[in-house]
Amino acid sequence: MRRSSSGSATETAAHDHARRRQRSAVQADVSRDAGCASVIAEAKSRWGRIDILVNNVGIGGGGDGPAHRADEAAFDRILTVNLKSAWMTIKHAVPVMREQGAGSIVNISSLASLAGGNQVAYEISKAGINRLTTSVANANAGHGIRCNAVLPGLMDTPMAITGIAQATGSSTSAVREARNGVYRCAARWEPPGTPPTPRCSWLG
Repeated sequence: MRRSSSGSATETAAHDHARRRQRSAVQADVSRDAGCASVIAEAKSRWGRIDILVNNVGIGGGGDGPAHRADEAAFDRILTVNLKSAWMTIKHAVPVMREQGAGSIVNISSLASLAGGNQVAYEISKAGINRLTTSVANANAGHGIRCNAVLPGLMDTPMAITGIAQATGSSTSAVREARNGVYRCAARWEPPGTPPTPRCSWLG
């Protein structure tokens, strides 16, 4: 996790502990290799093994935008946090999983890796996650390690809605309204046997 998320991670751990689930929070800077190594080392020390790794760190906005407007510093920052951190964490987790002969890695990507056009750094970082996933899966299948990616759509979160609003110069309410329109359309029921008709386009 990044430094700014340590409070919410501790809150989650306390929430699970109250329900008699064993959890613990670790604070680290995953934009640096030493931080990623420390997370894996701490998990191995506390639990004796690592069965599952979920790479869910992600940022956007803050200078991201279409290719002709994106800021270089934002591009570097977003790729470091979203893509490089996942690779570095995997780099330190795989030897532990190989020694065990088993493990599962789940990378949180995004449908923005396949569509869109308003957040070039974020989109490229998530496309990189997809290829990282297949590379790790191919290299480690023979060692009992699985690696998969999950591609959520446009979730109604502050990062997603605010990031797109900033990149497009729209208001957050306009982005949310457009998003909800797409999802309402996609969820509309059709009688069995009804020929599919294109009704929605990707928000981007």
